[in-house]
Amino acid sequence: MSFLQTTFKTGYITDLILPPVPTGKTSSDVFLAGHALALSMARSPETMSRLNPFVYSVQTMSAADPHAVDARAIAARFDVNVDNDKLDNTPSSATADTESDSESQFVHYEIKDKLPVALGYSADLTYHSAIRRTKEGIEALTDPGSGVLLHGRWMVKGVALDGDANKERTNRDDGTGDASASAGVLTLLETNTISCSVLVAWYIRASMDKSHRTAHQRFKELWTQRMNELGYPPA
Repeated sequence: MSFLQTTFKTGYITDLILPPVPTGKTSSDVFLAGHALALSMARSPETMSRLNPFVYSVQTMSAADPHAVDARAIAARFDVNVDNDKLDNTPSSATADTESDSESQFVHYEIKDKLPVALGYSADLTYHSAIRRTKEGIEALTDPGSGVLLHGRWMVKGVALDGDANKERTNRDDGTGDASASAGVLTLLETNTISCSVLVAWYIRASMDKSHRTAHQRFKELWTQRMNELGYPPA
């Protein structure tokens, strides 16, 4: 019954505060390391899926599998262009010009959730998604079944200190940074558009809000841990 269908949007944003500039490093070093790490995480469908506390299995599948989503049909529902199935040609990193076209094409996944229902009980849910890498993260077209469709994007944005702001935070003759200063801020941005029955919209919104906020926190914790392993400890 299409008259019961509704569409709503959700969005989440998390700041990733870059750590202080270590001895022998510059603000630019910290920013580039932090941005490259965040981007590598955000462009991994497996990593981003497993950050969801409800997800316990992520497997690739063939596009020819009868359970694979009809990416073109879902894209049309959300006015997403699937014909331009390539990365922006503008290099965003040293490796951008070496990436193959296949990296930006949709890859099909089977994802399994264990969703809380009530009174401590949970229910298994298997859904299917077509996910492609973008210059800033990933884009997903998902069909959880029961008439629910979802278009989601994860993106990493960043602002590095430069100009006068950067000069004020460097105080050594060799140009390395003040150990108490941050090199800037990165942002993990997520946007979703969901089409579903009005009868389940409240539940979907509530469960997404809980799980996706946790996913953002896990992303931040993992990013901080890996930055520390790279030699950029938090303040």
